[in-house]
Amino acid sequence: FNYVRRGLFEADKLTVATLLTLKILVNDGKVDADEVEFLVNGGSSIDPGNMGPLQEWMPESIWAKVKALETLPRFKGFGDSMQSDSDEWRDWFDTEQAEEAQIPGEISTILSAIDRLMLLRAMRPDRLMNSLASFVTNTMGKDYISQKPFSMSSAFEETNKRTPMFFVLFAGVDPTPWVEGLGKEKGISTENRRFVNISMGQGQEAPAEAVVKQFAQEGGWVMLQNCHLMSSWVPKLERLLEVVSEGAHEDFRCFISAEPPPMASMINMPESLMQSCIKVANEAPSDVQSNLIRAWDNFSPDIFESCNKPGQMKACLFSLCWFHAIVSGRRRFGQQGWSRKYSFNTGDLVICSNVLRSYLDANPIVPWDDLRYIFGEIMYGGHITDAWDRRTCNTYLQEYQQNGLFHELELAPGFKSPNPSDFDYDAYIKYTENSMPPESPLLFGMHPNAEIGFRTNSTEKLFFDILAMGGGSDGAGSGEGSQRNAVRETMTYIQERLP
Repeated sequence: FNYVRRGLFEADKLTVATLLTLKILVNDGKVDADEVEFLVNGGSSIDPGNMGPLQEWMPESIWAKVKALETLPRFKGFGDSMQSDSDEWRDWFDTEQAEEAQIPGEISTILSAIDRLMLLRAMRPDRLMNSLASFVTNTMGKDYISQKPFSMSSAFEETNKRTPMFFVLFAGVDPTPWVEGLGKEKGISTENRRFVNISMGQGQEAPAEAVVKQFAQEGGWVMLQNCHLMSSWVPKLERLLEVVSEGAHEDFRCFISAEPPPMASMINMPESLMQSCIKVANEAPSDVQSNLIRAWDNFSPDIFESCNKPGQMKACLFSLCWFHAIVSGRRRFGQQGWSRKYSFNTGDLVICSNVLRSYLDANPIVPWDDLRYIFGEIMYGGHITDAWDRRTCNTYLQEYQQNGLFHELELAPGFKSPNPSDFDYDAYIKYTENSMPPESPLLFGMHPNAEIGFRTNSTEKLFFDILAMGGGSDGAGSGEGSQRNAVRETMTYIQERLP
């Protein structure tokens, strides 16, 4: 699973985890296949009937979905019971985190975990993504949702002279430092001429081919970046790698990077090349907790010891990582987050940490105004083009970079900056894992309704993708159904012939 997840886009990781969980539960007989079909496909009654007192607050489209639930055994008479407890159901429907609220009426005592998912699917699809993450965690384990930060050394162990490594490029993601850092640990660098980094473009085909042939014989690492710009040449590269890998030196490695195509239906890399590579899509996570842990992982305990004021450095750096996680996470809200998708990256964070350490060493007290200006106007602000976005960025820094950091400043509702004298490097990670409040717009200082549209669309896309991969019913159109049947038939064919 970790091998597959490493090559997935961030938006698809929960989709694959959910599909895997549902398949296992059905195969083990713990969940009925009809219930999974209903969850994935959704349902809507053609003739839902009279809504009664529910018409005061419930949209008609949701009432039709509620009546469709009555086709399932544990939801018989569900619509009538809702009309009897209309006020209680209205309170539940309007609750900010409906997935955690108590379900009204006696039906709450008989609903299983999958039933609660179906209820949210019908009435509060915007809260289903959070509930699915909890469902997968409780069923399969925390590791299927919470992913550890990418380890270049672990991924490298899976490569060999015949298996290239393919990096998917995203805004703010640069794999070059990962490869160069690991190369130095293994004695391979540009200084000893055993590492060559080529940014592909017009006229770079011949030098790239020459380096691949040379290192295949002598041993060395070659990194070919931005290969999406040379899509017509990539098939030739694929063939060259096949030829030279036969008798290649054991130390030969090829690293390839390319941006994903603008649309999912487009192809800019040969499928056969992708299948032969170790794929790494180290995209910035969308949730604050993973983003914060990923940001903190860019540093080591040595950074505190190298500063004259280690306590202040810990508190300020943790707040800076929180700021980085927040400004990166706002992108998922679309125009409500930033007016455009700015390419904030770990390079900005690392440089800001160096500036922070230098200013703490050079000043008797923390120069907050100087730090906020450098972070908000120069480093992160250098990406920003809109005046309102710049104001938002600076407002975050006004809240996060201040003296309150040393006195348990509240970074978000229910999440305080720890006392640096009581925490070491690892303790900050454990605190983040165990004390982070549930994911919500409140962590970003935004209104709770800011994510309704985003999460509803994400839910629909998740189940559409599951259907497209053959995880739903065959009741769709003939074209879609035949595609899903083809997937199932292929899977059955492979499973029957496995030893």
